[in-house]
Amino acid sequence: MPVDYDLVIIGGTLAAREAAIAAAGLRAQVALVEPPNQDRGLDADLCLRLWQQVGQQQRQANRVEPFKGNLLPKPERSTPEQISQSWSQGMAWAQTIADTLAEERSLEVLSAQGVDVRVGRGEFVRRPNVGFVVEGHLLRSRAYLLANQRTTPQLDLPGLPGVSPLTPETLVTLGQLQRLPRRLLILGGDSRAVAWAQALVRIGIEATVICPSRMLPNEDPELAALMQAVLEADGVHVLSHTPIDAAEAQAQQVVVQAHGRSLKGDHILITAPPQLDQTGLNLAGIGLESLTVTSKLKTRHPRVYALSGDSQHAQFEAAIAIKNALFLPLWRLQPQWMPNIVRTDPPLARVGLTAAQAQQQWGKAVSSIALPLKQVPKAQLRAETTGLSKFVVHRNGQILGAHILAPEAEEWIGTIALAMQTRQPLPKLAKGAIASSSVAAILYEAERVWRMQLLHQHPRVLDALDSGFDWLRSRDH
Repeated sequence: MPVDYDLVIIGGTLAAREAAIAAAGLRAQVALVEPPNQDRGLDADLCLRLWQQVGQQQRQANRVEPFKGNLLPKPERSTPEQISQSWSQGMAWAQTIADTLAEERSLEVLSAQGVDVRVGRGEFVRRPNVGFVVEGHLLRSRAYLLANQRTTPQLDLPGLPGVSPLTPETLVTLGQLQRLPRRLLILGGDSRAVAWAQALVRIGIEATVICPSRMLPNEDPELAALMQAVLEADGVHVLSHTPIDAAEAQAQQVVVQAHGRSLKGDHILITAPPQLDQTGLNLAGIGLESLTVTSKLKTRHPRVYALSGDSQHAQFEAAIAIKNALFLPLWRLQPQWMPNIVRTDPPLARVGLTAAQAQQQWGKAVSSIALPLKQVPKAQLRAETTGLSKFVVHRNGQILGAHILAPEAEEWIGTIALAMQTRQPLPKLAKGAIASSSVAAILYEAERVWRMQLLHQHPRVLDALDSGFDWLRSRDH
C-alpha cells in the first residue's frame, strides 16, 4: 500500500530537528512530530554544561581578583536564599541559550525547508498498516525514527518510589521554587552523577555521591581516582564501594540505608543513563514491548529506528539512522572511535581501550604512557596543573586508547579519535598542526616517551648505539 512519507520523525529534541532538515535536504518526504510547547523546554545536559562553564569562570576569576556579579556564592557561607537566587539566574541564562539555539531550528525554519511539521501528541497504530497517529491524523511512512526526549529510569530500590526522587530532567524545573534542596544524596557513581555533584556543590548545595562500586567504573582507574580527588577538593562527599540497600522518608527528609550507614538529606537525585521516553507512544502495539537498538540504530521492528538516548552522540546517531532508514541499512556506529566526555571541571575525556583491555588482546605489544598535565607550559601559565593524560599505544604506533583529564580535553579528544579512525599512528599525529603552546602539545611528549619505551625493548639496538658513539668519540677530531 502506498505511503505518504519516506520518514516520520518523533521529535522533541534538537537532534530530531536536525535529522528532519538533513532528510529533507536529500529530497525525502519528511514529517516531524513535535510535542506542544517544546520550544520553551530546557535540556538537562545543556544546563549541566552551563553550570560547568560558570564554575570555570568563577575558578579562573578567583585566581586574579574577587569576581563581581557572579552566579556562584561562596559555598561555605551561602544561604538558601543565595542558592535559590543563583540557581534561578543560571536557569534564566540557560533558557536564553536554549531559545537562541531553537531560533536556528525553529518549526517555521523547518517548514520552509520542506518538512511537514505536526505539533501534538501521537502514538503508533498497527491496523490496517503500521502508522503514527497525531491528533487524529494518520501518518504513514516507509520508516519511523524515535528521536524524542530522554528520561532517567528509576532504580529498583526498596522504598525509593515513596521519597519521590529527583532526576536531572526534573531538577532543571526547580528554578521557580522558593528554595532548592540544601542537601542532596546522589545515587550512583556514573558520569552524570559526578558532573551534577560538582555543579551543585559550587552553588552551595551539599552533595553526597553514593557509589555501589568505585566512582566512574567505566573510566581508567587512575584517572577516576584523580577525578575523585578533584571532586573532594571542591567539597563533594564521595562514598565508594557503598552498596545501597533502601530509601525512606522521615520527618521532612530522606534517609538512605547504605552498607550499614544511615545517610540523611533533603532529596535524592538519580542519574542513571537516560533512555528515550516511551510514554504514550504505544510501542507495544507494534510489537516493541522493550526498546533495544542495534549498531545500525534499528529496533526489532524492521521499519522503526531509534536513537540510543545518549545525548553526547545524538546528532551523530541521527545522521546514521536517517541514512539507514532512507536507503539501505549499511551504516553502523563505531563505539571504539566515539569519544565519551565526563562534563566536570576539568573534563575527563576518553576514546578507545584502557591499558588492561588492550593488553588482553595484544599482550606485551601494548605500551601505556601516563603524562601529568604539569609538564605542559600552557598549563603552568594558566595555573591549571591538575590533570593526567594516558595513551595506550601498540608497538606499531597505532593509538588504541586515550584517556585525558585536563582543561579543554573534550576539544582535542576528537583529534585523537579521528587519528584512530583513519589509522594514523602517534608519530604522525604528534607531527601534525598542533600549536606548541597548546595543552595538546603533550602529544609531542607522548610520542617521545613511546619511542624511548620502544627503544628499550631492543637491548641489541641500545648496545649498537653505545658502541657506535664510543667509536665516534674515539676518533681524532
